[in-house]
Amino acid sequence: MGAAHGWERPNWFSDAVGDVADETFHRTNWFPHVAREVDATNTRVAMADLSVFSKFDVSGPDTIAFLDTIGANRAPRPGRIGLNHALTAAGGVLSEFTVAMLDETQAYLTSAAAAEEIDFDLLQDRAADFNTTIRNVTEELGVFSLMGPQAAKVMQNVVDQKQSDFPWLSVREITVSGISVRVLRISYIGEAGWEFHVPADDAAQLFTAIETAAKPYGLGFYGAFAADSMRIEKGFRAWGSELTVERSPIEAGLGAFVKADGRDFSGKDAMLARENPWDMVLLDIEAGEVDPFYAHTVWQNDTPVGTVTSGAYGHRTGKTLALAYLRDSSARTGLSVNILGEHRAAHILDRPPFDPDNTRLRN
Repeated sequence: MGAAHGWERPNWFSDAVGDVADETFHRTNWFPHVAREVDATNTRVAMADLSVFSKFDVSGPDTIAFLDTIGANRAPRPGRIGLNHALTAAGGVLSEFTVAMLDETQAYLTSAAAAEEIDFDLLQDRAADFNTTIRNVTEELGVFSLMGPQAAKVMQNVVDQKQSDFPWLSVREITVSGISVRVLRISYIGEAGWEFHVPADDAAQLFTAIETAAKPYGLGFYGAFAADSMRIEKGFRAWGSELTVERSPIEAGLGAFVKADGRDFSGKDAMLARENPWDMVLLDIEAGEVDPFYAHTVWQNDTPVGTVTSGAYGHRTGKTLALAYLRDSSARTGLSVNILGEHRAAHILDRPPFDPDNTRLRN
């Protein structure tokens, strides 16, 4: 087990009672267990506990107008899900919200566990001039995911066909096994599936119902370590690692989520006016039996040119990967990452190595 902002959550799943992690900077005893979790998610179906999310309900006649001003992206259409980055006055990323638009007057926002107080304060502050109500519902809801190529078949066994068939990046409030659930068709790991956001009092009952329906399809479970490996294979950024107040969403390579034309939002001008911006890249590292993690230096020949923000071994691709910021955007060859005192050759990937066209997500 691990912890995120006081929430206990599984890091990895052992097959031995009382097993504990070996403490080492090299690959430890949980490495093969994480590989098994990834395989279940990639080839069959798997579940994970995501209740650590910070969660907020936004409601009122000005909901869309308010959400159009909180960050660099526009509010999604009703029934759809979008990503929005709230900025500091200097143009850095203060918060990252997944925005699920329930209807024209109601939205549901989730964000990082450690950002709960930051994000609640931010939403309340920026809603002051709008006719909206902000509620922190973090402790009222449990969240778990159902992911993998067999996830759709499991869904068809717990809801009727009409309710289970809705597209990627959409949200619905439906009944699952007799329980009212807010369901998001979204994935942070690159596999097709759903997130279930359910009242905490009903969470165990719903989890058990879906677990029972999924067992015939080879159900597995995945923890935080497997999730991190899979999201890095997709090049997905994380708040607190890639997304910080020091870097803008454009520097983080998230320009597709910046809709600045004809809009006004805090930090917009500073974000667009940044000089000598940093450049985020995804690296394939010849690292052998060690893996990078936060703050390893990226070198070009004998010159330090950047820093790693996240790293992991990608079990689906067989690659050791790292997300990194480069101070010199022209540094494209002769790169290495210094891990445990040794320079390991690194190569920039132009596209994520796993499902770069999101075919699996859209399936």
